[in-house]
Amino acid sequence: MVKRLLLIGLCLVYILAFHYCYKYLVSPAHAYYGFTLIAKFDYYLIFCILIALIPSFFLPINFQRPSTTLLYIFYVLIYVPSNLVPYYVGMANQDLFVLGWSLVMGMMILTLVIHLPLISFPRVKMSYAVFVILLLSISAVVYLLIHKYVGLSFRLVSLLDVYELRAEYKSVKNQLVTRILSWQGNIINPLLIVIGLINKKYWLVLLGLLGQLVLFSVTGFKSVFLSFIFISAVYFCIAWRPKHFGHIFIGGFIFVIVFASTIDLLFEINLATTFLVRRLVAMPGLLTAFYYDFFSSNEHIFLGHSILSPISKYPYDLSPPLLMGEVYWNDASTSANAHFFADAFANFGFIGIIYFAIILGGILWVFDSFAANRNIVIYGTIIAMPAFSLSNSALFVVLGTHGFGILMILMFLYPRKFDELA
Repeated sequence: MVKRLLLIGLCLVYILAFHYCYKYLVSPAHAYYGFTLIAKFDYYLIFCILIALIPSFFLPINFQRPSTTLLYIFYVLIYVPSNLVPYYVGMANQDLFVLGWSLVMGMMILTLVIHLPLISFPRVKMSYAVFVILLLSISAVVYLLIHKYVGLSFRLVSLLDVYELRAEYKSVKNQLVTRILSWQGNIINPLLIVIGLINKKYWLVLLGLLGQLVLFSVTGFKSVFLSFIFISAVYFCIAWRPKHFGHIFIGGFIFVIVFASTIDLLFEINLATTFLVRRLVAMPGLLTAFYYDFFSSNEHIFLGHSILSPISKYPYDLSPPLLMGEVYWNDASTSANAHFFADAFANFGFIGIIYFAIILGGILWVFDSFAANRNIVIYGTIIAMPAFSLSNSALFVVLGTHGFGILMILMFLYPRKFDELA
């Protein structure tokens, strides 16, 4: 009971810290970009806060299975802002009510995975050494392809000056190369880092980190550059006190918001909150409001732009992210990528949130089952990468382009505990 009350209290502090940061720092600096503060602070704010708090009553506190990591990443990066930011920007109360309870249902379905019995899969016998050689061989092929079709310049630029690199990378027309580069940055290099950290093989950590720096110099993607910090933080939360994983994870995000807010207030800038709060937390909430606003009054897309394109006609000229950019930022080149829940609503409405939660829940069930009799810390740490991708990309995009499907295959092959090197 004490541990549950502590988690509820920490989640409430996180919600209030985000509320304060949005009201006094994010909105004043970025209202021009949509982060407005239209709502009057009334009883419906209390409703949104309480809805945002509900998962703290059923989220697992202990680190039980790898999917626990995804649940907490969803909670802090998608669920909480998706309940608060739509209120700030003026969504109607009745819409907030229906949206809030739909998100609660989605989180409850995903959390049920923790309680399902694991599936027994036949496993391929592979030693730790062979598995690492497989990862290194894939990496070598990827870097050769990048060198041939994109070029390896190793230009490290400031995080504030990445847009020229991104523009150059967007000009690459070879979709196979861009896709495998994404797999390398989202899956292979992070997996090398995680295996190295857990097995104290720091040369693997160094290889993975250098690989991420190379990919950052090519793409300019900040997520690639900062992935080492993110992975290390998740690993710390799992390895340090697994029985208090939820407390440490939520406490860590409270620290991030308080730290960023303090820096910006002390130095009278908006740099730290721009990167650590606006981009990571507030933006998914704003996109929830935009996707809901548009697709609640326009035709849903029923995966017509994705896996059901052969049988479902897509009704718009632009892809969903570019369509949102054109409608809400008057710029069709702005890609407003939806997170997991926003994409589900765009495709099928409120029932889509339930459908997609069931699909992702099934995937997590299989992933958790792969971890049986394996090093669960590795599985719980590496799933943070696709979980983060789902906070700013659609489910089937993450499965394909971002490499979640590749990760599923690799973790099916991952050796048993007793096959790993000491």
